[in-house]
Amino acid sequence: MILTKLRRFFLWYGLMTKRLLKKPSYLILLLAVPVLTAAMTLSAQRDTGLLNIALAGGDGDPVAAAAKEQLRNTRGLLRCLSFDSPEEAIEAVKTAQVDAAWIFRDDAGQQLQKQVTASGSRGAVMVVEREETVFLRLAREELAAVLYPTASRFLFREHLAALSGDKPLPDDSVLEPYYRTLSADQQVLIFTYDNGQVQEPIGDVLTNPLRGLLSLLVVLAGLASCMFYYAEEEAESFLRIRGAAGRLLPLLCHLCAMAPVALAGLLALAVSGMLHAAPTELLLSALLCLASAGFCEVLRRLCRKQEVLGALLPILMMVMLVLSPIFLHFKQFAILRSLLPPVYYLNGAYRGAPQARFFLYTVIALALGTLLPPPAKGK
Repeated sequence: MILTKLRRFFLWYGLMTKRLLKKPSYLILLLAVPVLTAAMTLSAQRDTGLLNIALAGGDGDPVAAAAKEQLRNTRGLLRCLSFDSPEEAIEAVKTAQVDAAWIFRDDAGQQLQKQVTASGSRGAVMVVEREETVFLRLAREELAAVLYPTASRFLFREHLAALSGDKPLPDDSVLEPYYRTLSADQQVLIFTYDNGQVQEPIGDVLTNPLRGLLSLLVVLAGLASCMFYYAEEEAESFLRIRGAAGRLLPLLCHLCAMAPVALAGLLALAVSGMLHAAPTELLLSALLCLASAGFCEVLRRLCRKQEVLGALLPILMMVMLVLSPIFLHFKQFAILRSLLPPVYYLNGAYRGAPQARFFLYTVIALALGTLLPPPAKGK
């Protein structure tokens, strides 16, 4: 009995999936998963970044040389290029070849030490920019992070000098082990969630949005299934399926459309090295599919017509792209964000487990997708 029902279920699932694979638009959506993954992974591996920074000056200064070498090896947000002279770097900014120029002083180390000791420094680095942007502010944070270890060593020595009075301090080779003992493996900032869980360090800034974009493709597959279902209702393809099965059939159709995309997304995350514990990832993906099926069916029943949902679709995808925590996390529009399935999925992925609100949202979305009156035929 059970085997017969399982055989019938998989037969129906195979037929539902086969009908989707005959639609070119669905095949394009399915192929978008590996294409998106490959594009973002390759862009992260290439020697490119969101910002181009010109490095110049500081010739002969060990602090400047070490800082420039570290910046040139930085991957992700910045792509640092060396210029022979400060004049060439400034000209590159004027002609928009680079976004900013970081010109190190010839005595950058001494200026940094003066800045730490409040001795009237004129700055270790001169920053030249065409305009102020959020990304350039983040870039300057990267510059500060590179200079911070040297500055902290100067501050450490200055503090010891204040404690020792007139006694001379030993050289840096003697003080360095004490400095490392105090500072090794200690984070300056530790981020925790409201439940006390410590946030894991983020990975590559260019591949971090991949998970969120893949979750949007899952929702898009469900919305595409809604568009297909409008046409199938007009053609009376499922006219003989009535009762409880008829009410659940649209949700099953949406799940058939989203499951291959979700599975391809899991494989993409595994290939890109972003897949965490397999059981948790499978549970999150299953909840995303179920929640998105209910979400998409509610929209289908509220819109009533294929044309209305088709006009709303690009606006909806843009809203989800902006309000979901993919690139930025907004505190505003809390009510609107609480209606979007990717928000719950991404919050669960970042916290390492699905939250209770995700389960509740899934149940409510499926219930509404089943109980709302379906669109009347021909209207």
